[in-house]
Amino acid sequence: MAVIAAWENQGCKSRALSCIMKEIFSHVSTYNIDLHLKYVPSCLNEADAPSRLTNTADSMLSEESWLLVESLYGPHSVDLMSLDSNVMKSSTGVPLKHFTPWPTPCSAGVNLFSQNLRSEQNPYVYPPFVLVFPVLSLLREQGISCTIIVPEMRPLPIWWPILKYYSVESGADIIIDWQAINDRTADLDERMTSSSDYKRKNSLFETFLCFLEKSPKKPSLATCGPNDVRNFLVWKDKFGKTTVHDINCQYLGLKGMFECSCPNRLASATVEGLINQLVNLFDDKGLGRTWCDVERKGNPAVSPVIKEYLKLVQVEQAKAHILPKQAKPIFLTKIRSISAFISRELQKDGSKLKEKFVLYRDQAWFKLQYFAGDRASDLSIVVAQEVKFLKDGSGFVFQHTFGKTLRGFILHPSVRTKALNVNKCNLPNYAIFVVPD
Repeated sequence: MAVIAAWENQGCKSRALSCIMKEIFSHVSTYNIDLHLKYVPSCLNEADAPSRLTNTADSMLSEESWLLVESLYGPHSVDLMSLDSNVMKSSTGVPLKHFTPWPTPCSAGVNLFSQNLRSEQNPYVYPPFVLVFPVLSLLREQGISCTIIVPEMRPLPIWWPILKYYSVESGADIIIDWQAINDRTADLDERMTSSSDYKRKNSLFETFLCFLEKSPKKPSLATCGPNDVRNFLVWKDKFGKTTVHDINCQYLGLKGMFECSCPNRLASATVEGLINQLVNLFDDKGLGRTWCDVERKGNPAVSPVIKEYLKLVQVEQAKAHILPKQAKPIFLTKIRSISAFISRELQKDGSKLKEKFVLYRDQAWFKLQYFAGDRASDLSIVVAQEVKFLKDGSGFVFQHTFGKTLRGFILHPSVRTKALNVNKCNLPNYAIFVVPD
């Protein structure tokens, strides 16, 4: 009625409707069309008859039933069989991705049986009852886990055994032992808080917060900027033990403690490690790993100011002829030489029992280190359950599973055969294995 009134009055108060009228007028004028509008009630319009019929394709779960299904088996990502008018909605009220029997404006695909569902995550389907068996066959063929709504019928339909065979227990029937869950989480929390990494991170966090509180502007963790982080790094410098000699100092390039006025600083590698810890600290507090200079938001520890500070520290210490400290590697040739020396010592007469024990122990350690190729720190935490004897007693197997470089299902098996010269030992359940060179 509003459209007809607007057309007859050549306009209306509605700006949107007036624009539509202008477009219609332009179209009929261009093509010389004589347009007359007339209102016909829906009950008298034969073209509207299909829209007044009840269609089973419009059936859907009630809102209460859908919320129950979503809470037990959701969240669902796709409605496999629906129309734009009855598609299920997510918890945020957004219609799910859905497949329709014919093309529609919001359809993600036409005809469920022509779709590849293997990439879909947790689909949902409420099929017409006559299509339950074909839908089950499709899901079984593609190996899809799906939430399907079916009627409870008597007598049981032909597809009922298939549905029962592939179904899982209802979420309403599961038993949850909350005491066991709480005990497990408490145990994990205790392990986390007792670790050295956690204590070191927590100590740095408390120190940084204390530094911010004593700053002139008293910024918080969320409002501090790159300059606050740089000031903290400069303050930490006074706890360093690396003497940075001036270019004119007579002790330039020398190691040790000298009576000069050159300051002690943190080593550049220590500064870099401290910056990385601050980056992780801000990231754990939800500030991300980026910094925006325009908005002054993000992680200030990754800002260009901090990167430039680290670069200046590295250049300063390089000019002072300070070399970064590195772990001294023990090469395999050195391990072999040490083992040969111990073998010669064992062949000498007159050694005491205590001395022989130490020599045997160290020799076994170095030889296992040579053959296994593990880190020394990793080899030191091998437990008895990871050492197995071969069936014929000719050797043993190390099934190394945990260490600094062995994590995430990475194994390092090492087999030592002919570890002979099994000497008798006075202690019960003990034997001495002399590993050959």
